[in-house]
Amino acid sequence: MIFLYSVLFILLIALSAIFYKHKNHIKAGISFKSNPLSVFYGLSFFIIDFLKISDRKIRKESSSAFFSSARKKALMLNPGKDSEQLLYLSLAKSISLCICVFIIFMILGIVYTFNNIISGTSYVNSLKRPTDGSENITYSLQVNTEETTEYIDIEVSKKMYEYSEVIALFDKYREDIVAAMLNDNKSTDKITSSLTFISSIGDENILLTWQPEDTSYIDLNGNLIYDNISSTGTDTTIYVYMEFNDITASLAIGVTLYQPSDSSVTLKKEIQDYIDNNSNPVSTSVSLPSRISGNSLTFSFPRKNVDYIFLLLAFVSSLLMYILTSKETDKQLKLRNRQLMQDYPHIVSKLLLLCNAGLNIQNALKKIAEDYRHSGKKMRYAYEELLITLNSLSGGKSQPSAYRDYGKRCGIMPYIKLGVLLEQNIQKGTKELHALLDSEVKNAFENHKSETITLSKQAETKLIFPMIIILIVIMALIMIPTFMNI
Repeated sequence: MIFLYSVLFILLIALSAIFYKHKNHIKAGISFKSNPLSVFYGLSFFIIDFLKISDRKIRKESSSAFFSSARKKALMLNPGKDSEQLLYLSLAKSISLCICVFIIFMILGIVYTFNNIISGTSYVNSLKRPTDGSENITYSLQVNTEETTEYIDIEVSKKMYEYSEVIALFDKYREDIVAAMLNDNKSTDKITSSLTFISSIGDENILLTWQPEDTSYIDLNGNLIYDNISSTGTDTTIYVYMEFNDITASLAIGVTLYQPSDSSVTLKKEIQDYIDNNSNPVSTSVSLPSRISGNSLTFSFPRKNVDYIFLLLAFVSSLLMYILTSKETDKQLKLRNRQLMQDYPHIVSKLLLLCNAGLNIQNALKKIAEDYRHSGKKMRYAYEELLITLNSLSGGKSQPSAYRDYGKRCGIMPYIKLGVLLEQNIQKGTKELHALLDSEVKNAFENHKSETITLSKQAETKLIFPMIIILIVIMALIMIPTFMNI
């Protein structure tokens, strides 16, 4: 495998070097510092060319729907720029990243296989039994014979211990058992808080059973009964029975119990004594003391931590917002078309006004374009397409063809209709142009009015979802703390 990894690695590096300057003009201005993956752009451009040629031969078409669609979107969003260049750059980003990742994995493959060659094959002549208390463990092994190589699974049961080994295990964990039992207490000579009675210990899963010598001092759960413990200390013993592989041993732990030094425990005892002495057993509720030892008391239920709920809401909201803001290119195209619809009434009304003032169509369009160019406004797609049309006319393109292409490049029906209208009137004469433009202006403003009403209704509809989310959040903020206190 090291040979294959090496060949692929060298091949990719060599191809990247060979095609480094392929279509170098497309990546002009892109440096390695600004984009390290640009070193693979030449090879990426070659791959794109190869795919285009292969697709053309298979489909017997000039270009597939994928390339045509990508090119058309790029041209719509970047009027006047080279759509082919934008198409190559956008595809090259993805392809170059794939090449880079592929090379990295080839390097890892070379290192891994080379390490195996140096270390050699690791032969196994024994298998360890499970030491985590499991009944068995399964090993996957490669078996090589003189004729074949097979892969098998071998099941190994747990280790069985002799009596002396079990006793040695008990001795091994004695100190660990005592340490686990102490919990927050520092030593067995001074026990002031509850003990921890664990049920098992060790990887071997040794079972433990606890039995206090006198349950009037320590109950079976390890809790201290302070009423029976002397203030000067009470000595007692705790017995631990250890069981493993049907062998049992006992451990006696001597401890000295003391009254707690923690004031909260004493306070708890005083409150409990008050409730026990002042409550009616047949009553449905008990009264809490307002004062203990001269100190005034107030009681409340502790609030549970609900911060994770807001974290969950934050993640869900972020996910929803991500979904709503996805497909950025299609969103930009929709904004472009909306902008075109907004500018259409102004363009046709200016065109009618200038034609009525005595200018021909081409000069009227030049005046509209010059006003836009000197206005300093942000890019407006309709006017940018108009500048492209005027440039094509200056380059010798016929007016009917230029106006028809203007409508097609804009890509929405009103501009297509305007382009056809201007084309037909150039061919047939301008006798009815003023009447047709006047009718088109009226229709444009009516459509603009309808579009404005539609957009306002859509805006109102889009506000419903955020308002519902805000309502849910407000209700959650009010209701969650209420339920937490029930």
